[in-house]
Amino acid sequence: MIRPEFVLRKLQLIADDLERLMRFRDETLESLTADDLKLAAVERILERIVMRAIDVNEHLIRDYH
Repeated sequence: MIRPEFVLRKLQLIADDLERLMRFRDETLESLTADDLKLAAVERILERIVMRAIDVNEHLIRDYH
């Protein structure tokens, strides 16, 4: 059974992380790769977005089967 609250919560967390990524929108690739902390932050935010998207998809697929 699809749990809308689960899906909505994950989507909200993804939206929050996308907002966090906006802090880095003016950074060049060179400036990100030159700063280990900035690069690690961007990588981690992207990782969280991907993992949450996987969570939503697995949840929906589970219900489909």
